[in-house]
Amino acid sequence: MPDTHPNFLGNLGKIGTKPAYEAMQEADLLLMIGNDYPYTDYLPQHDVTCIQIDIDPSKIGHRFPATVGIVGDAKEALTALIEMTDYIAKREFLEASQENMANWWKWLREDQEKTGTPIAPEAVMAQIQKIAEKDAIFSIDVGTSTVWSTRYLQLDHHNDFLISAWLGTMGCALPGAIAAKYAFPNRQVIALAGDGGFSMVMQDFVTAVHYKLPMIIVVLNNKELSFIKYEQQSAGELNYAIDLPDINYADFAESCGGLGFRVEEFEDLEIAFEAARKAELPAIIDVVVDSNAAPLPGKIVMDEALGYTKFEIRSVLEDHRFSKMPPLKTIIRRFF
Repeated sequence: MPDTHPNFLGNLGKIGTKPAYEAMQEADLLLMIGNDYPYTDYLPQHDVTCIQIDIDPSKIGHRFPATVGIVGDAKEALTALIEMTDYIAKREFLEASQENMANWWKWLREDQEKTGTPIAPEAVMAQIQKIAEKDAIFSIDVGTSTVWSTRYLQLDHHNDFLISAWLGTMGCALPGAIAAKYAFPNRQVIALAGDGGFSMVMQDFVTAVHYKLPMIIVVLNNKELSFIKYEQQSAGELNYAIDLPDINYADFAESCGGLGFRVEEFEDLEIAFEAARKAELPAIIDVVVDSNAAPLPGKIVMDEALGYTKFEIRSVLEDHRFSKMPPLKTIIRRFF
């Protein structure tokens, strides 16, 4: 479904949108069609009628109690349900959801208009959108790359959007891009990866150069495993083992025989993307992004809120371990 479809509310879950979460919590009917959605905290937290359709009977009621379970082909079942359902012209719930989504896109556009240095990942997404062709293929790595791309890129049915088939396969963006370009040589291919994921498979860039596969690899370089950082914090843990070395991936691209662009200032961002777009060689755009850009969910659920609170308190305690502790009321006022 195109991101710009008037009834589309975006994804639901940790990388989802606030309107999608709010619509789910206000719903009086839940349709689960051919899915085994595991993040039940984002499903309705109140009594709601649920109709579940699945070809596999073991999936019925697996994640959410199904009021009605339909075992069969989703297309056939939905066709039958539509034929038995009265059309309703005035739909206040839909209109309210559309208004929420319009506000959500307004907030995202404001994010993408950031022009400061260090560079905001949201601004990088705006540049990708600007140079992307109508049928561009996107190969997206695991981590913050998944969050920024799913949230800010507006794609439709002309695009292909490749992600990790098993949810957490770091390093999947580059090999996915190579496969896509090899299979569809006449289509533009853009890969997006963090420096953590890219450094796991960076040697494969030589393959793209060897087979003369023009593509654009965007590396969000913040010298850390950023998504892991926020996962640790949301679980109430202190950050550990997340730091990465400062590698110039543009120099690496040049040493492999490709093109490399190192972007450290916002003013150089558009120039690099335009040059990469016109290139006839594989190109790496190494963007030094703001390490404090937080890929937070559209809606923070209670467990995550408690986890972040626990992290902040533990951070204060750690910071003052060898110094005079601040009064307890200061800690409470800061975090609550």
